[in-house]
Formats: sequence, C-alpha cells, structure tokens
Amino acid sequence: MNSYDILARFYDLDQGYISSQEIAFFAFLGESYGYQVLELGCGTGRLTVPLAQEGFEVLAVDNSFEMIRIAQQKAREVLGSKSARESIRWANMDVLSLGIAQEFDIVIAANSLLLELEHGHAQGAGLTQACSVLGSRGCAVIEILNPRTAKLDHLDGWTRTVGTYKLGKDMVRVDATTSVDFESYRISVHLTYTVFRPNVVGCIVHSAQVVQHYLDVKELYPLLAQHGLCVDKAYGNYDMSTFDPDLSPKILFIARRIGD
Repeated sequence: MNSYDILARFYDLDQGYISSQEIAFFAFLGESYGYQVLELGCGTGRLTVPLAQEGFEVLAVDNSFEMIRIAQQKAREVLGSKSARESIRWANMDVLSLGIAQEFDIVIAANSLLLELEHGHAQGAGLTQACSVLGSRGCAVIEILNPRTAKLDHLDGWTRTVGTYKLGKDMVRVDATTSVDFESYRISVHLTYTVFRPNVVGCIVHSAQVVQHYLDVKELYPLLAQHGLCVDKAYGNYDMSTFDPDLSPKILFIARRIGD
C-alpha cells in the first residue's frame, strides 16, 4: 500500500475541483489532435470523468488501487455503468512500466506524473513511456506548477489546517505540514486527516506523506528533449495565456515527438 492508497478516500475533499477552463482546454485539444487519450496518474478521476463526458476514450492509469477504485465508482455514478465501460479503461499499474501496445492522440503527463516521480531519472523514464505510446500526429500535455511563482520559501515549515469537510455523515479536518529542500526543489507534505463521527466520542486519525519534485522551466526543456519530446506550445495556465517564467502559475507545455 502506498501513500495514495491511504489518502484516496479523502483526496477529493480539497483536490477534486476541475475548472471549466481546464475542460475547455482539453476539448480544444481533442478537436486538434484526436480523442484517444492516455492519462498517466489519473487519481480519483478528477479529469478522467469530464474527459469521457466530452467524448474522449480514455485509458486511465494509476499505481494506487484505492484511487482507481474511487475513480471507477465516480465514473459509474456520473456516466452510468454502460457509458463508463465504453469510454474509460482502467489500469492499476506503474507508469514507468506500461507495456501498452497502442498509440494515443493525447498523452497527459500532469502533476501526478512529474511531481510525484521524486527522482530525475524516474521523471525521465516517465517521459520516455509517454513518448513511446504517442502517435505521430499526437501531443503530450506536460503540466506542473511553476516553482518560481509557487512561493516555496513561504511553504517551508508551514503547518496549517487546509479545511474541514463533510464526507458522508462524517466531518474531516485536513491538516498539512510542509518542508522544502530548496537545492533540489523537493517538497515533503505530511497530511493528517482527522475524522469526527456523529454521536461518537473521540476521533480517528489517518496520515500520509507525499514527496514532490518540482522542475524549473530551464530543466524541463532539456529533459523533454532527452526523452524524445519537443515543446510545440508553451502556456502559463489553462486559459492558454503565453507562458511567462516569472509570472505564470503553471508550466503547461504541449509537446510533440521529435522528428514528427
């Protein structure tokens, strides 16, 4: 069991939101590149299910069994059992060893891939996997937070209550403590979920730790090239604003296979 199996039940409390801009962005990509999608690190289906609603056929991959289980349940509730089966395939596997004999129009390698692959060689291996299944006319979507605007210095040693949320009949308080290694852009986040049940004295506490490795844009360009990808378009957010390294909240790249 990995950290995401532990926090899967609580993940959508503060991470489940998807904006209309993000949905519109992928709808635009579908019209431009096609509707066969590989989503690497699908989590609880935050993006997977809206993609299916927009007409995409998705292979959703995640190495957390619990994340996949919750995503499947969400898909059945939103799409209906038949539509969910027809539009989404699920794969509980490591993104570093896919072994998929299929090419895709769009490969999504967002935060859940690049940030959670803590070491540089793992990030490179993940990009190699993405490139290997990308069709000749397809694109890879590379999205991470921009470390230059993420105010990492404010996060080091920061302990805060993220929020208190209703989960079924329970109330859950989410607390986070963050530490930052500034030399390597590594961020460790210790998450605590305190569950309060009605008519029950005391509480139940669950905890998990997540380590993320941020990449500066100067690192990302050569890393992509080293693993067969070149940047076609560089955006700073899902509103398709031009990327500015000192102002943009995200690094959002549309990449193609080198030579195509």
